[in-house]
Amino acid sequence: MLTSDSVKNAVEKCNSKYHDESGDKHMRRVDLTGQRFGMLVVQGRIENTKEGWLCRCDCGNEKEVTANALRSGSTQSCGCMKGKRKRIDLTGQRFTMLVVLGRSEQKKGYWKCRCDCGNEKEISGSSLQRGTSKSCGCMIGKKSKPTSIIEEGQKYGSLTVECNSWERKGYWICHCECGNDIEVAEDDLRNGKAKSCGCSLKEKWSKKADLTGHRFGMLEVLHGTDRKDKCGNLYWLCHCDCGTEKEILGSSLRNGHTLSCGCLRKKPKSDS
Repeated sequence: MLTSDSVKNAVEKCNSKYHDESGDKHMRRVDLTGQRFGMLVVQGRIENTKEGWLCRCDCGNEKEVTANALRSGSTQSCGCMKGKRKRIDLTGQRFTMLVVLGRSEQKKGYWKCRCDCGNEKEISGSSLQRGTSKSCGCMIGKKSKPTSIIEEGQKYGSLTVECNSWERKGYWICHCECGNDIEVAEDDLRNGKAKSCGCSLKEKWSKKADLTGHRFGMLEVLHGTDRKDKCGNLYWLCHCDCGTEKEILGSSLRNGHTLSCGCLRKKPKSDS
């Protein structure tokens, strides 16, 4: 059990750690000499001051700063940086259609930019960073057309959309008014390239018509060949949307009997 004398001795021993040789009470001090705080480098303690340190700023000035101000970061220079903002370089950065070439030589706070359309224009940095300027002005009044959504039951010419293709992404199975079913790319439906299975071309094409560059279903005709059938009908080299090239009889293209290289032939579904 502690006695009153033992407690007194413990307190005196603890207090002795915080007294110097003259008997004045003080907290243990940390030497900040040589340390950097922002733009300030501590040169040493200033005598006869409370927590005062002599610091040299990167600009060359010297200033007396307290340890608390240095440690908290409230003082990071001699005062030379007051009112000065750090300059941001936007050179090379892209803002939508604009690429920054460099600072304007005539206007303060403006940047010389090149638009994707080829024009060059000086634009304020704040407008670039806020996103209020996205082009040189060439896009004013121009609105991008919203992409139409293709849904089952919609009609495009003689084609009626039935369902998504289970074999190819971005393609739709469509039913033609003539009774044929065809797989059509959704872009061809939107832009009007596909309006039938090809049956509407029967009366359009004569036997001697040049089919080069025309599309029949998934087939695009590249050019005619030297090959003919026994009736004199010409074969045409066609490129299919699946990537295959194949020679196809012109009459088969014209009457809509052949709409692909054969990739559309339905495969039996495997039992899961």
